[in-house]
Amino acid sequence: GGHSRPGRPEAIALRIVTFNVKFSRYIDRALQLFEKSQALQDLDILALQEMDEAGVEKIAMRLGLNYVYYPAVVHSAHGKNFGNALLSPWRILEDQKIFLPHSGQIEKMQRIAVAATFKIGKRKFRAYSLHLGTALEILPRQRKHQVEAVLADAERFSGPIIMVGDMNARGIGRFLE
Repeated sequence: GGHSRPGRPEAIALRIVTFNVKFSRYIDRALQLFEKSQALQDLDILALQEMDEAGVEKIAMRLGLNYVYYPAVVHSAHGKNFGNALLSPWRILEDQKIFLPHSGQIEKMQRIAVAATFKIGKRKFRAYSLHLGTALEILPRQRKHQVEAVLADAERFSGPIIMVGDMNARGIGRFLE
């Protein structure tokens, strides 16, 4: 779930950032980076991976952003939720958790994508925060299957699509093109 409120005036170009905050550690350091770096100001969409709900809420509240968060699993390394989020000053019209195929071979860890539809000015955008399996967990063709699961959802949306996250591989961008 998350919050939804009217966003700021329409931007000319979108500023999109994706950030993997390993196991939701060092949230305060991440916040310092977002607050102090001029390049990270006035974000339209912030995609986060490896997050728990407390970390997402702290970032969203401090930066004044709406958000949607879904956990994928309780991670064995720390016993906390491990998932993805999308944050934005724009209104979130709908959101969804997309289960990705091919759990990891060793820990059988489920991967997800978080989707949200935003109204930015007069236009609707569909954004996805992905966290694909690593080379130790799945094969390259299985990672492509994970992306195809997200693309299948994206095909149902008629507006612009934004797909970002921790792809855990080189070459996924070329595959998406």
